[in-house]
Amino acid sequence: MNEVYLTGTIESISVLQITEKGNAHLMLQVRVSHRNREKKIKHELYTVNAWNTLAAWANHALKPGLSIVVRGYLTQRPADNGPHTEVTARYLIMTQPGSSVKEAQNLPES
Repeated sequence: MNEVYLTGTIESISVLQITEKGNAHLMLQVRVSHRNREKKIKHELYTVNAWNTLAAWANHALKPGLSIVVRGYLTQRPADNGPHTEVTARYLIMTQPGSSVKEAQNLPES
């Protein structure tokens, strides 16, 4: 099973793009912070891809600085220096302190 959960802060959001096949695509950069064995805080940046209805919702509802939870799966794409691992989102959940939780799911097109 290939399932990933990330909790972090949105660093940047790309411009919503429509592919040649008519699919909406949005790319997010999500910063995740955690402590390592030496108890030092580490910051990691992950690329998260949202597609179709989830991409449209994210383009409308999300902005840099918001805290989110991502549920998705790992994907790889070729890059000059070897494969690049990214997360393809199935769910995006806003968790901004002091606000209600808002969730969007990547549903198939009808």
